Amino acid sequence: ENRPFVTIKDLMQEFDVCRKTVYNDLDALQAGGVPLFSDKADGQARWMLRPEAKKKTITLTLHEGQVVPLGLAQLALSFLKGTEIHDQLGVIQAKLADGATPKTRKHIEEAARKIAIVPHGPKPYGKKADVLNDLLTGLLYDERVKITYRPTSGGTKSHIIEPLTLVLYREALYVIANLHPSGMRLAFAVDRISASTRRKGDGFDYPKDYDPKEFFAGAFGLVHGKPTKVEILFDADQAKYVRERQWHPTQRFEKCADGRVRMTMTVAGIDDVRLWLVGHVGKFE
Repeated sequence: ENRPFVTIKDLMQEFDVCRKTVYNDLDALQAGGVPLFSDKADGQARWMLRPEAKKKTITLTLHEGQVVPLGLAQLALSFLKGTEIHDQLGVIQAKLADGATPKTRKHIEEAARKIAIVPHGPKPYGKKADVLNDLLTGLLYDERVKITYRPTSGGTKSHIIEPLTLVLYREALYVIANLHPSGMRLAFAVDRISASTRRKGDGFDYPKDYDPKEFFAGAFGLVHGKPTKVEILFDADQAKYVRERQWHPTQRFEKCADGRVRMTMTVAGIDDVRLWLVGHVGKFE
């Protein structure tokens, strides 16, 4: 299914069996109606499945490097356990693994120990399964969703939104949406949506010129505001860590004589910058 052809040697190594067993299995597959055939090249037989008989599905193989990306995806989204998003990822992996070789299955089982992601204050979404389902359905079918939202200022507000993009930011989920009927575009924290109702049949035209990258342009995260030039002075023990990463497209660094580093950037709103600095011990101006 996954290769143009295989040789007897390939199959012996893949399944850890002897040559006689491979031939017996190939004979049994052909007797069972599997359309296998072989030809010779470079002095060895190449076994193939007739192109018209190949399934139009994907199966998981170690050779295509699929085990590690799937394992990383499951770990990265582990904070979504109990939701349809995480559950369906497991279903997809199980379907892909169906029919995989014993060797590949072994690697799948070991992936949880060979790959690790250290969580950093993730928000739990086990109790938001219904909300996520409404949002995802609205995204899929371009339908409006009514939400009850709890802003940081307190209280609750009801909105009818047109969901545009589901965003993963700092192990938390947000939905970029247009308010109906005003058209104002905002980002809503999914964990602050206390109730939701999918308005089945209440569709909207997904904007053709919309690009989520434009929504975040200039911001230091999600929160927008007035463009502001920011200067931060980091102590010498923080300098290397800060300079090794890309925090913002406009960032510039200047090394001071005493080993400290001055970072300058122009950001659209500084609320997220303040939150970021909470994690640094170094002094800043």
